[in-house]
Amino acid sequence: MPILLYAPDKRVIAAIHAGWRSSVMQIARATVRFMADQFGCEPRLMLAGIAPSIGWEAFEVGEEVPQAFLRAGINISLFHRINPASGKSHIDLKNANYLQLRSAGLLSENIQSSDACTFSDEDLFASARRQGADCPRMISGIMLKA
Repeated sequence: MPILLYAPDKRVIAAIHAGWRSSVMQIARATVRFMADQFGCEPRLMLAGIAPSIGWEAFEVGEEVPQAFLRAGINISLFHRINPASGKSHIDLKNANYLQLRSAGLLSENIQSSDACTFSDEDLFASARRQGADCPRMISGIMLKA
């Protein structure tokens, strides 16, 4: 899941890949802290965009995923669901990372998250989970203009 960050006060940007393993490691929160520590960026001024990615309904995971979050001391109650029909775990990575950004000091109004699901919307997005590892790739990016 791509997350793009912009700190307008210091003109610093970051592009993050936040899959479930990176989310367990709290990469979004760590990146905000790095930007603050290394460049003096003020988190409450930062802007974040959470790009299209797999939605929670489609992101069925094995029990090792919620267990990894729990072992890392992360409360998963706001982004973990059990599908009542299958009994399988589903993780809402968008919300997990939104919560990390908020806990790092970003204001809710400065975080935009796409509702698009790359797995379910076959006409718009490629998905390795849906199509296999040899599927087309997507790219997200951010840049500063001089």
